[in-house]
Amino acid sequence: MRFLDAKREANGTPGSLDFVERSTVHLGSGSYRWLDVKRFAMTRPLSDVDALSALLKHQRYQDHYATDEAHWIPTGDLHGPYRLSLLGVGSFVQVKPATARQTLRDWAKEYDGEHAEGFADVLQTSAAVLNDEMTILYLLADRDVTGHDWGWVLGDFYEFVVINRGSDQLSLVVASDD
Repeated sequence: MRFLDAKREANGTPGSLDFVERSTVHLGSGSYRWLDVKRFAMTRPLSDVDALSALLKHQRYQDHYATDEAHWIPTGDLHGPYRLSLLGVGSFVQVKPATARQTLRDWAKEYDGEHAEGFADVLQTSAAVLNDEMTILYLLADRDVTGHDWGWVLGDFYEFVVINRGSDQLSLVVASDD
């Protein structure tokens, strides 16, 4: 795993990412397990560090994932189970696409099994977003250090940032449960 150079974090430029859309795949009806994908357009070419820095500053990254899109509002210092102020570019490591896809496959399979409603949708979405042409960065944060008071309501929390240089897009992929 390659850690990113956190010294360059301050060089990200706000406004270099435009939010495009959000989609969520649920693992079965009545399940509280879901895969969420937020897509952003890069308004100019960005290095990995600058792309992460811009994402961390983007209002749409302020999401505690405790409500659905219809009820989304910026959450200030919260991101999933973490305090946003304690996350930085250095909180991410680069991973291979196959590793990211296997992580999501294992997560989806763990409780609901391969035959659960939504399992194939999770795999299909994962394969489409996490393909071998992309740069994939994994959030590796210690909840004991960066977590907030009620972050425990989210179970397993997996986050990948996918940079597609061919289409100038960045996708935020989060798998969790509540």
